[in-house]
Amino acid sequence: MVNDTITFYANASSSDSSATLIFTIFYDLYEPPDLTPNPDGPVTVDTTGSPGAVVHTFAYNHPGNLTSPNGPFFWAQLWVDDGTDNESVDLFVFVSSPPVNQPPTLVWHPIDPLIVQAGVTQDIMIKVADNENDNITVLWDFGDGTNATNVTSGPTKDGVILIQYHSWNPRIPGKGGYTQNYSLNLSLTDGLHPPVNSSWNVSINIPANRPPNILDPGIATSKGSASPLDQINFTAAASDPEGDPLTWTYNYSDGFVKVFHTGFTVPGLLVWQNASHSFANVGDYSVSLSVSDALVPYQIENHNITVTTTVNISVNVPPTALSLDVQPSSPVINATLGYVNVTLSVEAWDLNGDSFTLTWDLGVFGARTNDSVGGAAQRMTPYIFRQLITFNETGSYPVAVTVTDGLPGHEVVLTALVNVSSTNQAPVILEFNHAPYSLGDFAAANESVEFRLVVTDPERDAIELIWDFGDGSAKQYMNRSDYDANGNITVLVNHTFVLKGHYNVTLIVTDNKIGGAFNHTLNSTMPIQVSVRPPVVISKWTLWDYISLSMFVTIPVLLVLWAYIGMYLRRREEMRASFPAEESGSSVEGGLGDRPRRGPEEGG
Repeated sequence: MVNDTITFYANASSSDSSATLIFTIFYDLYEPPDLTPNPDGPVTVDTTGSPGAVVHTFAYNHPGNLTSPNGPFFWAQLWVDDGTDNESVDLFVFVSSPPVNQPPTLVWHPIDPLIVQAGVTQDIMIKVADNENDNITVLWDFGDGTNATNVTSGPTKDGVILIQYHSWNPRIPGKGGYTQNYSLNLSLTDGLHPPVNSSWNVSINIPANRPPNILDPGIATSKGSASPLDQINFTAAASDPEGDPLTWTYNYSDGFVKVFHTGFTVPGLLVWQNASHSFANVGDYSVSLSVSDALVPYQIENHNITVTTTVNISVNVPPTALSLDVQPSSPVINATLGYVNVTLSVEAWDLNGDSFTLTWDLGVFGARTNDSVGGAAQRMTPYIFRQLITFNETGSYPVAVTVTDGLPGHEVVLTALVNVSSTNQAPVILEFNHAPYSLGDFAAANESVEFRLVVTDPERDAIELIWDFGDGSAKQYMNRSDYDANGNITVLVNHTFVLKGHYNVTLIVTDNKIGGAFNHTLNSTMPIQVSVRPPVVISKWTLWDYISLSMFVTIPVLLVLWAYIGMYLRRREEMRASFPAEESGSSVEGGLGDRPRRGPEEGG
């Protein structure tokens, strides 16, 4: 066809291998049927060796001669010359006019009318085609002021499916129960022909509009009672089944009205609208809120939902708080578990509906807080606030709570004392005395007195001892846990009283397991007199006293006599041994009566 590119191939050789070949191609040599030479016909000339080959391309820009009996053709001819001889060959090229281009077509489209739901996205499918595989541009006019475009690529002769997604939402807020129609228009073009237009109807049924819903309890206030000029916050929430824009109208019944607007939302989405207002004068005010989903001129009564609340404006008063309660009132630590849980509770509220805070001072357990709960109406109702404390040590624990609404001078302070006892048993004093004197007896000044204590404890707890000797000297503190095999602790303490006088020695014994009003502390007092030791005086003698005295005197006398007699007998035996035998007849007794004399030779 016209403008199609044609490739021409020419090959030739000469018997003279050294010859030069001249290739001449006439692309339009004659104009049939008269074989008139065409002086304007294109020609190419190439020179090669032998053999030689030539390749050329050419495109004819018009059809061939249509009067030829062989049909439309161009008469092409090849001449080859080797300098000695030449040869030629003819070639007929048939060139026809191109077919007439056809505009694109819409093969199929959705039914007419297209029935859809308001606000629901539709997938709209069409099929277009072009006989010459031209690219097709499709312009969409949805009839609601919006447009879209598709452009095909690639072959289109067999048809191409195109899809557009669109939703029509002709609803007027607050209005419903009617049908809305649109005309969907399509324009197809391949860039060569005028646009091909098609259209069909879109029908949308608008259901009856439903009014908005206000979330219970209606209007929530930051405080149901306030002082003049105090700012009060109002909160409300509403939803619309269709997601229409909402108009919020607060009427404070003191001459002030505030209007707010919120836009389209997802159907049924909860929307919040807050406001604030202060009242200048004391009194009760009925605050109303109207919520409408309709725009003028479609506002009708069932689309205007109204709720009310009451605000009291008066002189503000402090919160009210009842006594600080402790449960159990007398907590006891279970010796097996090792702890006891105690709940502190306070019933509090605020007559003005103010927010208030409870600050707990729990001593060794630190500080904690509670905040008031709910809206103003709930804050005006008594509510019990609690704190849980776990005790694992006995003692008396002071606790306090301060309730305030944040205004100066509105602090309410409550206190309590938590006396934590235990199932633990008290220690037992088995012995308490001093030596070498009896209990209550005297001691001498500057004389060391030894005090003896024997104590035990059923649980063998560590025992703390405090010695106070009553004479102004420093107290002695001990902590003992050295139990013997019998479960007893023996303590020996020495003390010297410097001055004479009467003293009360006090011993404090505790296992530190109970505190406050309940304790395991034992106090034992021992009187002691410090003075000169008096002599022993017997005021009346008994028979036994005389017998004892006579025995005391007689025994030494008898012992002396016994010793004397023994000496006498030994002397007598010695004297007998010193006399001659002839004198043996002399009277012993007589001789014993005279003391023997010694001669000079004896050293007498």
